[in-house]
Order: sequence, then structure tokens, then C-alpha cells
Amino acid sequence: MILQKHAAIAEGIEAVEQGNTALALELFSQVKTTDMTPLLASYQAYCLACEQKTIPKAINMGLKALQDDGTHPLIYLNLGRIYYSAGNKNKALDFYRQGLRYQKHPLLLRRMEMLNVRRRRLFPFLSRANPLNVVAGKILAKIF
Repeated sequence: MILQKHAAIAEGIEAVEQGNTALALELFSQVKTTDMTPLLASYQAYCLACEQKTIPKAINMGLKALQDDGTHPLIYLNLGRIYYSAGNKNKALDFYRQGLRYQKHPLLLRRMEMLNVRRRRLFPFLSRANPLNVVAGKILAKIF
């Protein structure tokens, strides 16, 4: 029984990452409420936003998951996905950046790359190609 529960969770998360949120939602519905973790709740919220278009409910679920565990980067990823699917790119980017503060998770990095987001120049009065901006940017990227 426990293996089935864990298998449903793992399969559901894999289905989300492959873009099959309908299957994931079905798999997540098999998990008991007592076994629901903040991370799993955030994945379920994203699936609800995609499949049932219940954006306000999904946002509330995601924010609750974030309140329960504010250090897991994938919770930030899922909240960003929800906001992005609602058409709020700026809010989505804010959550992606917050998640990257905890861990440079490959899914967050891929999402930022997909949106073609670059950091602001450290010295805006200089061009992006100016060596001062380039070197300072590389140093800060290693620190943060």
C-alpha cells in the first residue's frame, strides 16, 4: 500500500514534467489527505490550474504550500507556473527567482531560460558587453 502511494506520487510528478497534467491530477487524487505534503499540494494546485482552470483556488493552494514549506524550490516553480498560466509573467518570474535563492534547481533554471530572462545590468549606465558588467555579473552569479 505504501509503495503504491509513493508510486502514484512519483508517477504524478513525472507526468507533470512531461506535460500530462490530466494524468497527474488523477494520480494525485489517489493520495490520502493525510499523506499530502506541501510539495505535492503545489503540484496538485498547478494541475488544477491547467486542467480545471481554477486559477484562484490553485493560487491559494500554492500559497498555502509555500506557507507550510517556504524553502523548497519546486513549490516556487509550481506557483510560478500557475501565475504564468494565468497570464501574469512578472509574478511568475518573481517566484522563479525566489526559488533560485534556495537552490539553483535545473527545472527553475530551464524555466528562466525558456522565458529568455536576463538579470539587470549591475552598472546600467554601461553596456551589457562592458567588461565591468561582464566580470561583476559572473562574480555575482557564483555568489548567488
